Amino acid sequence: MLNLKTLPSQNGNSCAAHCTEIAVSGFDIRAPRPQSFVEDTLWRAIKWQNADLPPMPNGVDHPLVAANNSSPMRVRNYVNTQCPGRTSRILYDATQKDMCLQFAQPGNRVDYNALFTNLIQPASNGGMPRNLLTDTYYNCAFMMFRGPSPGSAHEMGFHNILVAKDGSTVKYYNPNEDQPVWRADIGWRTLRHQNAGRHSYVWSGIAIEIT
Repeated sequence: MLNLKTLPSQNGNSCAAHCTEIAVSGFDIRAPRPQSFVEDTLWRAIKWQNADLPPMPNGVDHPLVAANNSSPMRVRNYVNTQCPGRTSRILYDATQKDMCLQFAQPGNRVDYNALFTNLIQPASNGGMPRNLLTDTYYNCAFMMFRGPSPGSAHEMGFHNILVAKDGSTVKYYNPNEDQPVWRADIGWRTLRHQNAGRHSYVWSGIAIEIT
């Protein structure tokens, strides 16, 4: 069985860092490292860098860099090199990616598809299992929306939510809740009426497995 931990609500776009720390600390009884470490040290180590991405005109920061978003490849590297006893893989579901992109703002779809298809999919380690592996964490990238149900007019970019199979039970953890808790699975690939109805989420097809 896993030891499902929590942290206080995230600051900024540190969701992937929160999910990573909850996962790597969630195999034994130790507490997660402090939120200050997660948001100062861990988050800094996993953010996209301009060198990871196609260059922008006039040398400006890539939007993913400007938004302080996290790179799946950097999360995987962090777990595999900085977290003794833990291993990480990037898993990819192209069918889910295509479904998710239907909800993106039309002006974003080409860029999102290029990011997934040209950068993340070639770096992935395999396909996402339909049935999640027991006692395994999945740091999943979701598309985020304003309002209780997803729709392209309300797309807000990406947000990481941690999914786990604890024994035979699938649960998910959303680090941007006012008081994050583990919740029973309600069909985790599409999450409606989250954050007291303020947001909804669709899984992008990208997951970072942590075991």
